[in-house]
Amino acid sequence: MGINLPIAGQILMPYAFTGPNFSFLFNESVGFKWENRDSNISWDVGAGVEILKHIQVQAAYGIGLTKALKQMGIEQECASIVGKDRSWTITAAYLF
Repeated sequence: MGINLPIAGQILMPYAFTGPNFSFLFNESVGFKWENRDSNISWDVGAGVEILKHIQVQAAYGIGLTKALKQMGIEQECASIVGKDRSWTITAAYLF
């Protein structure tokens, strides 16, 4: 969703976005107490700005909805680990 500013709209156009993010594991990594899941779902929320209708710069925060790790066996010291991803992403793009 872009926000059109009356005078500065030709130079700067801020926008906000939200939506799901799906990720899939292609390289299997074996750990001692943990096993990676094959897929992960998170919800991204972010904002950005489009400059001169050709450059976009944005930042997003991803909130993990599913567990990215599966615990192998019951470990008391690891019982409080949730295993959900949380991430910040900063992106720059050139539109042509």
